[in-house]
Amino acid sequence: MRLDLRRREEKKIASIKNWTLIYGRRKTGKTTLVKSALKYDTYIIIGDVNNAITQSDEIVRIEKALEEVKRTLKNGGIAVIDEFQRLPEIYWSLIASWAPSGILVAIGSSYGILTSSPP
Repeated sequence: MRLDLRRREEKKIASIKNWTLIYGRRKTGKTTLVKSALKYDTYIIIGDVNNAITQSDEIVRIEKALEEVKRTLKNGGIAVIDEFQRLPEIYWSLIASWAPSGILVAIGSSYGILTSSPP
């Protein structure tokens, strides 16, 4: 049964067509699911309030990482922001202004997202 559920989840992830928030408890496989099922153009992990990690494992300032996300979205691509709950709120409305370009997938823990104020 668990394998069947995983396959259904992978099919849903692979067919994402809109901006999507994937959240849940910590350490439940959200990142693994997205990385295995989605063909993304840009992937970043928010490390802390100042830094992000790129898909090439480079540590960069959040602003630089978000510029790459913006470029990907403006070109109609798919961008993933992992650990979204760590992203300082000051960036939320900036990211929202890039809609509806491309496909943005934000991944985060339910605790972090639910305890943050909405944009």
